[in-house]
Amino acid sequence: MSHAYDLTIIGIFIFAHQQGQIPPYAQPKMTAFALREGIVKTVENAVAAFGLKPLDGSDGEVEIKEDVQEILKGYKLGNDVAFTSTLKCEFGPEREKNAAQSATEEKVAAE
Repeated sequence: MSHAYDLTIIGIFIFAHQQGQIPPYAQPKMTAFALREGIVKTVENAVAAFGLKPLDGSDGEVEIKEDVQEILKGYKLGNDVAFTSTLKCEFGPEREKNAAQSATEEKVAAE
């Protein structure tokens, strides 16, 4: 079976369901993907709020330490999701500029 043929079959199954609804067989994968993306965006936004930026390439990717499927099993609507992740970052240009400005201000104040 070719890859193009597989995609056509999947497209027919998805098209057979009402538009805007996720087919039941795809629901677990779609939910896990949505949770994974939500965690990644949360980490990226939190890091940016502190004036940091992820490293370029694969070094700057968010790594989720927990099994997403296990998180989903224990999740109840309205509850917080606890997770652990890692991300390699560096100071962003704004943060470096602020640090240099603070050092200059401290030197002037000391004189």
